[in-house]
Amino acid sequence: MTQDQARDQDRRDKARRLLEAQVEFLQTQLSGDRFAELVKTEIDHALVAAGKLRLNEVVSREQIKATADKYTTLMQIRGSVPELAGQIAERLYSHRVHDQKRLGEVIDQQQFKDLVGKLLEMPAL
Repeated sequence: MTQDQARDQDRRDKARRLLEAQVEFLQTQLSGDRFAELVKTEIDHALVAAGKLRLNEVVSREQIKATADKYTTLMQIRGSVPELAGQIAERLYSHRVHDQKRLGEVIDQQQFKDLVGKLLEMPAL
């Protein structure tokens, strides 16, 4: 056996031993009481990381709008989401900007058509 072959064999042996040690370690971690402890630790880490995220880092504006649309118009949920949408609509409707700006200055004609189309698709209350 040449020196290169011997070195390659040593490397393979080390890699095999490392793999066996890693498998043994994981089997120990994933069994019995250690598994429950590992799960708790990992969940704690995940919750800490999630607490640092902002919504727009996880989902797009379009996804947020689609979800809000789904829960306010398609599912006809009684209570919280439609109530919130109503409160937002009331605040928007009563905002003082309506005394200062015309609708055409706020949204363009296509946006208005899209809005009217969505309103007409909504089921009657």
